[in-house]
Amino acid sequence: MGITTTPFVGQDDFVFVEEKNVKQNKVFKDCSVSLIDNLVKEEILSDIDLKILELLKDYTYLNYYAIDKLLKASGNVYGKDNYQSNLKNMRCYGIVLMYRNNNDVCVYTLSQGGYIYESLKRGLKVARRKDFFENNISGNLINHTLSVNSAILGLIEQDSDKKIRLYDSKDFSMYRFFAIGEGKSKLKFAVVSVRRGDSYAFVITGCVGRAINVFGSNDFILLLCCEDQLHIIEAAEELNKGVPIIASSVYFTADNIAKEDLMEAIFTIKQDDEGKMSAALCKI
Repeated sequence: MGITTTPFVGQDDFVFVEEKNVKQNKVFKDCSVSLIDNLVKEEILSDIDLKILELLKDYTYLNYYAIDKLLKASGNVYGKDNYQSNLKNMRCYGIVLMYRNNNDVCVYTLSQGGYIYESLKRGLKVARRKDFFENNISGNLINHTLSVNSAILGLIEQDSDKKIRLYDSKDFSMYRFFAIGEGKSKLKFAVVSVRRGDSYAFVITGCVGRAINVFGSNDFILLLCCEDQLHIIEAAEELNKGVPIIASSVYFTADNIAKEDLMEAIFTIKQDDEGKMSAALCKI
């Protein structure tokens, strides 16, 4: 198996990128809920804008590619050639924030006002925090999150005809939980990204603990998103050293193939008589 390049690596921080509101000659890093309500009433914010806010609440950090794909997968009503003007407009009002790293990789997330607005829509009360805005966000956190979100995108795009339930990760953006199928054929997954250099025990036990809370038991499949196919073997070898895993089974995938079709990009590990490991595609 060859190595494929993933963009979701690196420790460099993502830094806030300003977008000046020309009319007010000011850069906004936040907004009020009432401002969003007024912009909706005045039809300055469209249905597409509101859908973007929903997606950012669901996924925390998204790059433009993922926003584009998720919107198009959400139905024809959200179809559009380009969404950059929507994002720029909401950045001008401090509803959506953009961050960029040294490699010019950009991600979008909600401001505190945008986050509270989306939370209230879902019946959740959230108190304002003085420390919500960050000028710099950990590259490690964002890359783990983008990796998992990309895998979920590969699920939604290719398996939309199947019964899929996405569970709220409760702001634990590095983990995603979903179930696919119904009745006896229903499968539950906890998805977590592992990067080279991670403390595998720390990352995996954090995900497993959260998954048990979400699913109410350890009857779920733990799916590790690795950087590439070669990394799958490296990760399996690390697990074989004694990383404690409380899950019914463990499988692997890799960033660049998971984003195309997650359920067709799942690997199991085989071991020969001499203990040498290999990864093989499998059907679950």
